[in-house]
Amino acid sequence: MGDLVRTMQKELDAIKKLYPEWQKKYDFELIAVTIDDIRGLPKVKPMVNQKGWTYTVLSDVNSELKNALGFPTVPQLYLLDKEGKIVYSHSSYKLGDEKNIEEEIAKIAK
Repeated sequence: MGDLVRTMQKELDAIKKLYPEWQKKYDFELIAVTIDDIRGLPKVKPMVNQKGWTYTVLSDVNSELKNALGFPTVPQLYLLDKEGKIVYSHSSYKLGDEKNIEEEIAKIAK
C-alpha cells in the first residue's frame, strides 16, 4: 500500500468521527471516489466495511473524473455548493485539516 493511499485513509478516518455531526449540522454528504485500477477495485468494498466508513464510495477506474478535474495527487478534496459548483479544493492531508474543511463546509451551508 502506497503512502498516498495511507494518507487518503487517514483523512477518511479523521472525517469519519465528525461526519455524523456534519450531516446533522450542515446537511452535508461526503462522496469518496476511489481511483483504484481494475486489479485494486475488489479490495475497496472490504476496506470500506472494515473501516466502518458510511460514505458513498464510487469508482473512477478509468480515471475519467481525475483527468477531467486535473488533480495531481490523492487525497484530493472538493466541496460543492448546492448548485454543484466547486467552491473549495484541497490537496493532500495532514492531521487537523478536517477543522479547516469544517470551516469551509460551514461557509457553504450558510
